[in-house]
Amino acid sequence: MKTLLMSVSFISRLGRGVLDSLQTYIQAWSILISAGAAFFRLSFFNRAVAHVFFREVFHTAYRSIPATVLAALIIGAIVVTYLISFLTRFGAYEFVGEFIVIINLHEIGPIVCTLIVLFKAGSRVVSDVALMKVNKELNTLNYLNIHPDRYLLMPIVLAFAFAGPCLTMIFGMVSMLGGFLILGYLHDLTFASYIVLLSAAMDLETFFVAFFKPLLMCMAVASICIQKGMSVNHSLTEIPIRLIQGLMHVIGLMIVIELIFALGYLW
Repeated sequence: MKTLLMSVSFISRLGRGVLDSLQTYIQAWSILISAGAAFFRLSFFNRAVAHVFFREVFHTAYRSIPATVLAALIIGAIVVTYLISFLTRFGAYEFVGEFIVIINLHEIGPIVCTLIVLFKAGSRVVSDVALMKVNKELNTLNYLNIHPDRYLLMPIVLAFAFAGPCLTMIFGMVSMLGGFLILGYLHDLTFASYIVLLSAAMDLETFFVAFFKPLLMCMAVASICIQKGMSVNHSLTEIPIRLIQGLMHVIGLMIVIELIFALGYLW
């Protein structure tokens, strides 16, 4: 009997967790729809909305550049060194550029940049939105006939969508070029030859993936963070809990997006 009760309790907790996650994703999707509708209504031409957008770009993209460059230098030096050593050892010199481009721009770059945006800007968005919710500022916006989806949701989502591809491109350039300059001299490969290999590996698919993968991942970060901020009901002490929940949901969406692109690459 005790075992049965424990099984029922476990299934109940599991079902509650699944329903909570599903509700989170549905609300996040609704936030994206509202932000998209505000975007296509050209709300960003409003001076107040544009001010919020550029402020969000500053906090989300510009302030994330130092962390992105540092991560790119460290990761790029490791990736470039090991790939060149591995491929040249097995006589696959001509594949050096292709593998480095794929690993940096297709895989590592979008994930690292999304995580940087999540930790540097996502937590701030959750706190700001939660503070507005607890202090009834969102109600004030509605009372003044100012739509939160135009003044709040759309600028945040748009800034995150802008930050993802831009940071990924910065990460790619720094990791591929800076990584070689740091440790590339250890190998019998000139910088000119290295640039030629990278240029030959660049194609339309590379830029497509490097643009749309971080775009979707960072939009997922923005929508989840906004949703978690709005789910704070009574006290700011709920924010750490919402941050942890948001982190888990964002990682889940990142895995789904990564799988979608991996399947598309295989097809």
